Amino acid sequence: ALALRTMASIPVEAVADYLCDPLRRALTDSDNYVRKTAALCVPKLFATKPAHVIDEGMIELLQNLAMDDSAMVVSNAVMAMADIETQIAENPDAPIPP
Repeated sequence: ALALRTMASIPVEAVADYLCDPLRRALTDSDNYVRKTAALCVPKLFATKPAHVIDEGMIELLQNLAMDDSAMVVSNAVMAMADIETQIAENPDAPIPP
């Protein structure tokens, strides 16, 4: 989880390319803390490479996390989706997830 958070905090497109696979796996991890942290990384990746988030199905994974058994995961997933929505509102040229 710490490695994901660190990589997501680096707003460089080359780093974003390497972040997709581990982030997608972390969004479905069995550990609540890992899923919570992964949810918070999705908006950071969206800010750098929005197409990656959409193409990799991370919006759908966030929607699944919004129905998680852990309240900590649910709250962070909802916050992540709200953050992505804010980014879209602030940048009308950003790709819009389905």
